[in-house]
Amino acid sequence: MSIFGLEVNPAYCKAMAEFRDRPIESITEADLARVAKGLKTKYQDQAEKRQAELKADYGTGVCSLVRIYNATGKPLYLKEFVDWRGHIGKMPVEHAVPNGCWTVFIHTKTAGAAVGSAAAAIYRRDGTDQDFFLGWQNPWRRGNTQIFCETFPGGHWFNGVSKDKMLDLMDDHNGQSHSHGFNGYNVYASAGNDTTSYMEFVCEKQ
Repeated sequence: MSIFGLEVNPAYCKAMAEFRDRPIESITEADLARVAKGLKTKYQDQAEKRQAELKADYGTGVCSLVRIYNATGKPLYLKEFVDWRGHIGKMPVEHAVPNGCWTVFIHTKTAGAAVGSAAAAIYRRDGTDQDFFLGWQNPWRRGNTQIFCETFPGGHWFNGVSKDKMLDLMDDHNGQSHSHGFNGYNVYASAGNDTTSYMEFVCEKQ
């Protein structure tokens, strides 16, 4: 299991002083998202500790330590995962990320190949058609990581935009930070810039 945090749902909020006198049915998705945003750092150290353990278990070589935080007010569900270069490590990618929680995994280069780590996860917010594209690239050549994120209605990738096009966008972006917003949702991304680099994504409801 690679989920860190407690799900922020109406029952969680009802125990807070702010919501104690409100009917539980009056707690909105916007409330849930706002509370989750405020808890982002509460369990981050646990997520980062697990990333360090995954790296120690992997050993040397190019790898991406990915962590994702959900502050959208609803669970996120994995719709698709794409490997362009490299592969997922021993810990699988979580299918569901509750609101107010982190998930982590390691993506590594292919053994014996002079390629780095390049992949993307697409998550969909529960009960909606809103998707989040979370992409990264940690190339074989040290010091040129790229991170790229978008949020659009479902089907934007890879029906309207091909997998090759998305890899081209990551290649062209050439930066360690990125953000995008659409339809009342935001996604923020940041990356380290070393052989072993963290890749952080935060998905939010405005």
